[in-house]
Amino acid sequence: MKYKFGRIGIEVTSICNNSCIVCPRATMYEKTPSTMPMELFHKIIIDISENMIEKTVVLGGMGDPSCDNLLIDRLRFAKERTPELDIIISSNMEVWSKKYSDIIVEENLLSRLRFSVFAVTEDASFKIYKNKTYAANARRNIEYFLKKNEENGRPVRTSIYT
Repeated sequence: MKYKFGRIGIEVTSICNNSCIVCPRATMYEKTPSTMPMELFHKIIIDISENMIEKTVVLGGMGDPSCDNLLIDRLRFAKERTPELDIIISSNMEVWSKKYSDIIVEENLLSRLRFSVFAVTEDASFKIYKNKTYAANARRNIEYFLKKNEENGRPVRTSIYT
């Protein structure tokens, strides 16, 4: 059976740790930030699996997946239920934890991780994120992830969006 879509996006959380000046969240997003219930996520993944709706899903949207306390549980469920599913996430990496990097790489839970980076210097960080340390925090977290990924044979493809 042929897949019906090119890619499906699942907004697992609309919570974000940043207030980037390039993001429409502050002016165009009227919903109160929240996280998708795990039961609904399970239902979506099961539906995708049983009906061969898609082979690629992107977990993201207006929020940053690293702000989802259920992220690892979601990834484990999706991998267990549909091991052939390509899972992609995009993160600003500012609050990304070493624990996420360790688990995701060691358990090969993602197909791709896209780093969304809009600033690298302290001045640019302040202009974009309204915080001087965000860019440095993100850089540290990205470097840790890349090192961990390299040490494990690069199971997760990475890219940068800027």
